[in-house]
Amino acid sequence: DRGAAPTLSIDEDVVVLGYAIYEPDVESPEQISDCAMAMATNIMRLLCGPDWLPDEVLLPRQPLADSGPYRRFLRAPVRFDQETAALVFPAHWLDHRIAGANPIFRQVFEAHIRELEAAGAGDWKENLRRMLRTELLTNQCSAATVADRFAIHRRTLSRHLRAEGAGFQSL
Repeated sequence: DRGAAPTLSIDEDVVVLGYAIYEPDVESPEQISDCAMAMATNIMRLLCGPDWLPDEVLLPRQPLADSGPYRRFLRAPVRFDQETAALVFPAHWLDHRIAGANPIFRQVFEAHIRELEAAGAGDWKENLRRMLRTELLTNQCSAATVADRFAIHRRTLSRHLRAEGAGFQSL
């Protein structure tokens, strides 16, 4: 999705799984955000079981005259007029074992992820753009922060970008 980015922040025992639209002038952003939170809720319920519940759901839309359908589906308090769409839930769910998980599929998917990471490893500009989309949405964007995310020194990041004819500020 090139017009939005998923976000994940973990602060001690609280997880915020979000979805933020960064492309300007997107049609019906409220519907897109609502749909993203509904899908994320269904995915979490599928992975963790029917007992999974968010503590709250954040939506970047005006309150509705009747938010009952949202509360019934999400089974959690819904807070409107938020900066981004997000599910807030306890961090212990991240350690939940997936019932019926196939260890062979996990190995196949992990190998595929390594291939994708290796294929994109040389394109610093595109990797940085992708990371900036998320970092800008979480208000934690600086060259030093981004370099830390790549596990490199700030000057190394600058060197890679110079080699591709780009600079951090311009990207």
